[in-house]
Amino acid sequence: MRVIMDHAFTLGFEQIALVGASAGAATDLRYAALDRKVDAVASLASPGLITHMVTSEHAADMVHLVRKASTSDPNASPEPDPDAFHPDMVRHDPFPVIDKISPTPLLLIQGDAGAYVSVATARQLFDAAGEPKELLILPGAGHVLRKDPVPWTRWSSS
Repeated sequence: MRVIMDHAFTLGFEQIALVGASAGAATDLRYAALDRKVDAVASLASPGLITHMVTSEHAADMVHLVRKASTSDPNASPEPDPDAFHPDMVRHDPFPVIDKISPTPLLLIQGDAGAYVSVATARQLFDAAGEPKELLILPGAGHVLRKDPVPWTRWSSS
């Protein structure tokens, strides 16, 4: 993340906003908490309590689900070792540091029909974060918000 942001600054960008979904959102939240160069962060369905979401016994299933949901070609890279994947995910859990994002603006977006991250998790992240912050719950939306037509159809018709 730091390499990408440093490169953006060399290109003349003066402000950086991070937007991530699922595990990418967790990574963005953690990075925003630990690096003061981020000017805003938006999180779509962040698994902010990774140890509650995926146990080490289910890491192989999680690897499969992540690869299936990815927009990348799953054959383009080797499948991660589940025994290494889980500890790496836990190290990137944003919950222990989310309070450090403030005063950077934070937007948490969560579908209420998500199979992997609950509204309760989104509320826990929201409650732990400092101001300014906003929590947007999308009725009927699932976990993979970028592929879920429900929230975007509702927004475009209003």
